[in-house]
Amino acid sequence: MSDAVYAKSIIDELWPLQVYSRKSVIGFAFDAVKRIERALPTPVLRERKRQWTERRVRSIIDDEAPSLAHFEVADLERMAIEEGRDAYRKSVQRAARLAAFLAHADEDFHRSEIDRLGQFLGGVGSSGDHTDGGD
Repeated sequence: MSDAVYAKSIIDELWPLQVYSRKSVIGFAFDAVKRIERALPTPVLRERKRQWTERRVRSIIDDEAPSLAHFEVADLERMAIEEGRDAYRKSVQRAARLAAFLAHADEDFHRSEIDRLGQFLGGVGSSGDHTDGGD
Protein backbone atom coordinates (compact mmCIF):
# COMPACT_ATOMS: atom_id res chain seq x y z
CA MET A 1 0.00 0.00 0.00
CA SER A 2 1.41 3.39 -0.96
CA ASP A 3 1.74 6.21 1.55
CA ALA A 4 -0.93 8.20 -0.30
CA VAL A 5 -3.44 5.33 -0.14
CA TYR A 6 -2.59 4.71 3.52
CA ALA A 7 -3.01 8.42 4.34
CA LYS A 8 -6.38 8.56 2.62
CA SER A 9 -7.52 5.43 4.46
CA ILE A 10 -6.65 7.06 7.81
CA ILE A 11 -8.80 10.08 6.99
CA ASP A 12 -11.60 7.95 5.55
CA GLU A 13 -11.66 5.76 8.67
CA LEU A 14 -12.25 8.81 10.86
CA TRP A 15 -14.59 10.76 8.58
CA PRO A 16 -16.04 8.59 5.80
CA LEU A 17 -17.14 10.47 2.70
CA GLN A 18 -20.29 8.33 2.73
CA VAL A 19 -21.26 10.01 6.02
CA TYR A 20 -19.67 13.48 5.88
CA SER A 21 -19.49 15.96 3.04
CA ARG A 22 -16.16 16.32 1.25
CA LYS A 23 -15.85 19.89 2.49
CA SER A 24 -16.46 18.79 6.10
CA VAL A 25 -13.91 15.98 5.85
CA ILE A 26 -11.30 18.40 4.52
CA GLY A 27 -12.06 20.83 7.35
CA PHE A 28 -12.02 18.16 10.08
CA ALA A 29 -8.76 16.63 8.84
CA PHE A 30 -7.07 20.00 8.31
CA ASP A 31 -8.02 21.21 11.80
CA ALA A 32 -6.75 17.96 13.31
CA VAL A 33 -3.36 17.96 11.56
CA LYS A 34 -2.86 21.65 12.34
CA ARG A 35 -3.41 20.85 16.05
CA ILE A 36 -0.70 18.20 15.76
CA GLU A 37 1.58 20.60 13.93
CA ARG A 38 1.09 23.46 16.42
CA ALA A 39 2.07 21.15 19.28
CA LEU A 40 5.49 20.43 17.74
CA PRO A 41 8.66 22.18 18.91
CA THR A 42 9.93 24.99 16.67
CA PRO A 43 13.17 23.17 15.69
CA VAL A 44 11.12 20.23 14.38
CA LEU A 45 8.92 22.54 12.32
CA ARG A 46 11.99 24.22 10.81
CA GLU A 47 13.27 20.86 9.57
CA ARG A 48 10.09 20.24 7.56
CA LYS A 49 9.95 21.20 3.90
CA ARG A 50 6.39 22.46 4.21
CA GLN A 51 3.54 22.97 6.64
CA TRP A 52 0.08 21.47 6.44
CA THR A 53 -2.32 23.34 4.20
CA GLU A 54 -5.94 22.77 3.38
CA ARG A 55 -4.86 22.17 -0.21
CA ARG A 56 -2.50 19.38 0.90
CA VAL A 57 -5.27 17.67 2.85
CA ARG A 58 -7.60 18.04 -0.13
CA SER A 59 -4.99 16.45 -2.42
CA ILE A 60 -4.85 13.40 -0.14
CA ILE A 61 -8.63 13.06 -0.01
CA ASP A 62 -8.97 13.54 -3.79
CA ASP A 63 -6.19 10.99 -4.60
CA GLU A 64 -4.02 13.72 -6.13
CA ALA A 65 -1.04 13.30 -3.78
CA PRO A 66 1.50 11.08 -5.58
CA SER A 67 3.56 10.62 -2.42
CA LEU A 68 3.80 11.85 1.14
CA ALA A 69 6.70 12.83 3.34
CA HIS A 70 7.37 10.69 6.38
CA PHE A 71 6.28 13.50 8.73
CA GLU A 72 2.93 13.75 6.95
CA VAL A 73 2.16 10.08 7.50
CA ALA A 74 3.35 10.32 11.12
CA ASP A 75 1.12 13.38 11.71
CA LEU A 76 -1.89 11.58 10.23
CA GLU A 77 -1.25 8.53 12.43
CA ARG A 78 -0.99 10.75 15.50
CA MET A 79 -4.17 12.54 14.43
CA ALA A 80 -5.98 9.19 14.24
CA ILE A 81 -4.78 8.24 17.72
CA GLU A 82 -5.89 11.55 19.22
CA GLU A 83 -9.26 11.44 17.46
CA GLY A 84 -9.74 7.86 18.67
CA ARG A 85 -8.93 8.82 22.24
CA ASP A 86 -11.38 11.71 22.05
CA ALA A 87 -14.15 9.48 20.69
CA TYR A 88 -13.45 6.90 23.39
CA ARG A 89 -13.55 9.55 26.14
CA LYS A 90 -16.87 10.84 24.82
CA SER A 91 -18.27 7.29 24.71
CA VAL A 92 -17.31 6.68 28.34
CA GLN A 93 -18.85 9.98 29.41
CA ARG A 94 -22.05 9.21 27.51
CA ALA A 95 -22.31 5.76 29.11
CA ALA A 96 -21.92 7.31 32.56
CA ARG A 97 -24.62 9.90 31.81
CA LEU A 98 -26.98 7.19 30.52
CA ALA A 99 -26.44 5.02 33.59
CA ALA A 100 -27.12 7.99 35.87
CA PHE A 101 -30.23 8.95 33.90
CA LEU A 102 -31.62 5.39 33.99
CA ALA A 103 -30.90 5.07 37.71
CA HIS A 104 -32.71 8.34 38.35
CA ALA A 105 -35.67 7.45 36.10
CA ASP A 106 -36.41 3.98 37.50
CA GLU A 107 -33.48 2.06 38.90
CA ASP A 108 -35.35 -1.21 39.40
CA PHE A 109 -36.85 -1.28 35.92
CA HIS A 110 -33.54 -0.41 34.19
CA ARG A 111 -31.32 -2.56 36.43
CA SER A 112 -30.01 -4.83 33.63
CA GLU A 113 -29.02 -1.89 31.42
CA ILE A 114 -27.47 0.00 34.34
CA ASP A 115 -25.42 -3.11 35.20
CA ARG A 116 -24.32 -3.47 31.57
CA LEU A 117 -23.19 0.16 31.46
CA GLY A 118 -21.48 -0.30 34.81
CA GLN A 119 -19.53 -3.28 33.46
CA PHE A 120 -18.46 -1.18 30.48
CA LEU A 121 -17.39 1.67 32.73
CA GLY A 122 -15.69 -0.72 35.15
CA GLY A 123 -13.57 -2.18 32.38
CA VAL A 124 -12.56 1.24 31.14
CA GLY A 125 -10.36 2.12 34.10
CA SER A 126 -8.26 -1.02 33.76
CA SER A 127 -6.51 0.23 30.60
CA GLY A 128 -5.37 3.47 32.22
CA ASP A 129 -6.91 5.53 29.41
CA HIS A 130 -10.05 6.59 31.29
CA THR A 131 -10.42 10.33 31.64
CA ASP A 132 -13.05 12.14 33.63
CA GLY A 133 -12.77 15.44 31.73
CA GLY A 134 -15.95 17.20 30.65
CA ASP A 135 -17.19 17.85 27.13
